[in-house]
Amino acid sequence: MKKYLFDTTNVYSLIFSEDIPDKWVRYWKEARFGRKKLIIFEMLISEIFYKNSEKYGVKGIREKLEGIKCLPASEIVNIDNSDAFQAAEYKVSLCRFGISLVDSYILAIARKHHARIVTTDEGIKKAGKFIGLDVDYHRFQML
Repeated sequence: MKKYLFDTTNVYSLIFSEDIPDKWVRYWKEARFGRKKLIIFEMLISEIFYKNSEKYGVKGIREKLEGIKCLPASEIVNIDNSDAFQAAEYKVSLCRFGISLVDSYILAIARKHHARIVTTDEGIKKAGKFIGLDVDYHRFQML
């Protein structure tokens, strides 16, 4: 089954507000209705939480994240020692793309689980393409 890994920059914010660009409706529906797996890891959950807690409140964002985690298609993966070292290597070797530590974990986990990265982050797009990952990038535009 095909797997998706959504980044945190704006993707989850768009899903939570239900203001999803037409280009992404297909990805969200496929994950939401269990046709594709949605890869999630706890560090990603933490980043989504802190980036969205001001907008939704601590209780609200926690409820939204629990809802995402409970989707039948959600696959919560654990980070192991090899993932940590792979992410660290990406952080060092791909620093020219301006990726964050969480971004480097997104790359490592996507590679390990053969997941397509769906992102609004140009750094993730460039770094992912550079190392041969499947990345679907859509520039985020404020309406």
